[in-house]
Amino acid sequence: MTEGFVDCEWDGPCRGAWRLADGSLGRGRIDGLDFTAEEELVEDIPLFGGRDWAVADRGTLLRHAVAQYTVAPVGAALVVRIARRRSAYNQETTALMRRYRTTTP
Repeated sequence: MTEGFVDCEWDGPCRGAWRLADGSLGRGRIDGLDFTAEEELVEDIPLFGGRDWAVADRGTLLRHAVAQYTVAPVGAALVVRIARRRSAYNQETTALMRRYRTTTP
């Protein structure tokens, strides 16, 4: 349920605050709400969400869940792959520098 307020811009997203199941507060953008100008401040709207996002219906909740649980691991895997390639490149470069290093008398 929303805690405090929900504020919707005329042509933009809604923002607000809500209480999570563990008792902590979340706040941020709320998708799926469509209010007119005279209904800008509204309390006690049932929401589904996390600490910094919320949705008003379960249909958009699936999109958020897919984004949160698939995009983040894919991004982490990409970072690990880049780090490994960079590490291998650095090792090859170091080996070549040692091999072709000449000492001058």
